[in-house]
Amino acid sequence: MKNLNFKNKYGPALSKANGFTLVEFMVVIGIFLVFSSLILVRYSGLKSSISIGNLAQDIAISIRKVQLYSVGVKGINSSSGEIFPPGYGASFNPSDSKSYTLFVDMPVTTSGPGNKTYDAGSSGSGCGASNVSNANECLEIITIKSNDMINKLYLDGSVCSSNLDIVFMRPNLMASIKCGATVGKKGTIEIKSNTGKLKKINISTAGNINVE
Repeated sequence: MKNLNFKNKYGPALSKANGFTLVEFMVVIGIFLVFSSLILVRYSGLKSSISIGNLAQDIAISIRKVQLYSVGVKGINSSSGEIFPPGYGASFNPSDSKSYTLFVDMPVTTSGPGNKTYDAGSSGSGCGASNVSNANECLEIITIKSNDMINKLYLDGSVCSSNLDIVFMRPNLMASIKCGATVGKKGTIEIKSNTGKLKKINISTAGNINVE
C-alpha cells in the first residue's frame, strides 16, 4: 500500500506569523489618541457654537414676544382685574448675567402710558400676571440654563451700566430703548459662551430685531 504523506503547505507561513511588537502597538495607540483629541476639540467647539446660537435666538424670540403682545393689545388678569397695559417690555440688568425679565409697562391710568422703564416690585412681591400692579411690573423671569451668559449691554454702541429696557407701546411695532434714563436708537445684548465666543442681539427703535 502506498504511504500517503500529507504536507501542510501553510506550515512555513504559520511558523513565521508574529504579533505586534511593543513599538508598533505604541504607535497605533498614539495615532488613536491624536485623532480622538482632534475629534473632541471639534465637538466641543461645535457644541459651544450651537449653544450660544440657541441662546441668541431665545433672547430674540422673547423680545419679539413682548412686541407681539403690544401689537395684539394683549390683556392680562392682574391683581386689579383684567387690564390692557400701555406696553410690554424686556429688561436686562448688567449685574445679572444669567437671567432677564419680561414686564408690563404700568400704570394703566387715564393720565397716560407707563414710564417705559421696568419697575421691579419689592422683594417677595412675586412675578406673573396675577401679581402685576403699578409697583410691580414683573411678568416673567427667564433664566439662562446653559453655560452661556449675558456679557455686556450697549446703547447706541456705548456700554450700558444701568438696566437696558426695551419697551413696545401698543398698538405699533416701534420700540422705546433706554439705558437707565438715557434714551437711544439701538440696544444691543452681547452674550458669551464658556469658550469665549460672542454673539449680539440688536434691537432698533423701528422694531427690528436681529442676531449677529
